[in-house]
Amino acid sequence: STQSTGDLLLFNFHIIQMKAYIQTTYGGPEVLSIQTIEKPKPTGKDILVKVKAVALNPIDNKIRKNHFGNPPLEKPQILGWDGAGVVEELGSEVTHFKIGDEVYFAGHVGRNGCHAEYVVIDERIVAHKPKSLNFEDAASVPLCALTAWEGLIDGAKLPTDGSISNKTILVVGGAGGVGSITTQIAKKVLKLKVIASASREETIKWTKEQGADYTIDHSKPWKEQLNSLGFESVDYIYNTVDAYTNWNQVVEVLKPFGTVIAITGLNGIELSGSWRKCFKIINEFMFARPIFNFEQERQGEILKEVADLIDKGVLKSTANHRFEWSKLPEAHRLQESGKAIGKIVSTVQF
Repeated sequence: STQSTGDLLLFNFHIIQMKAYIQTTYGGPEVLSIQTIEKPKPTGKDILVKVKAVALNPIDNKIRKNHFGNPPLEKPQILGWDGAGVVEELGSEVTHFKIGDEVYFAGHVGRNGCHAEYVVIDERIVAHKPKSLNFEDAASVPLCALTAWEGLIDGAKLPTDGSISNKTILVVGGAGGVGSITTQIAKKVLKLKVIASASREETIKWTKEQGADYTIDHSKPWKEQLNSLGFESVDYIYNTVDAYTNWNQVVEVLKPFGTVIAITGLNGIELSGSWRKCFKIINEFMFARPIFNFEQERQGEILKEVADLIDKGVLKSTANHRFEWSKLPEAHRLQESGKAIGKIVSTVQF
């Protein structure tokens, strides 16, 4: 009948469509708008996740503004590389998850993100979310935890058996998303003495809550502050800010044969000082594994381990700013301001 055909068409329309925050041109937060677009279909190792909550990261601003100089957008772009949700559909090669599983993930920056009702994502870079966290708090974890863990443990090869408890690490940008979880992992998992940089009363308080033993103000000379705390130099530096802004100080306070982990690239940096001190430089880019399809399953393993540590009370969510879904562009402005402490999160509500 005509009625039932119409109902079927309407049903199919709802099944194959979804709402998402999209952009069709690069620019500020004002380029984001909620639109109805085609719902993605999982194939191969992909799972389709109904997104429950998301978190923001600096990469959202960079991609939105075209910081990397990509060609003009030919189709709608969806941001968002930190999320949590429920598995709704499976690709034909999926083996780790079943429909109804609650998961969390960062994703692949070369694919559409999760600021949408649904996202497809390779199962190898997904894990079951921490049971002890709600979706919003879980969404705050993946990208930054992967960045911290890969830098400290996979990259710098720091042992997790407590054998380096006499060593010191300086976490530069201690109150940011990466800095917060790096501080937790350095203190609670690696058992290091942790010095975090923070310059405001509220950021100093936050970094101490993440596990920092000491703080210094990164806007003032580092060496004098470290000396006043009783440290001549540090064994490791986890640098979460642009290296060109502080590289001379990194070289000055790092011990010979020490290790610096950099997450923003080293463009335009004069490296001769590091050569003289024989220190190791570890580049960390969380999206390298998915972009180059290199040992992607390692990210699933890390996220599983992090979830276990959260459920045991060793690590905790860094969610701190909560925005209504309709105010996501405002959340972008806070992220871009550099004033956010911990992570910005939002529950998906179209």
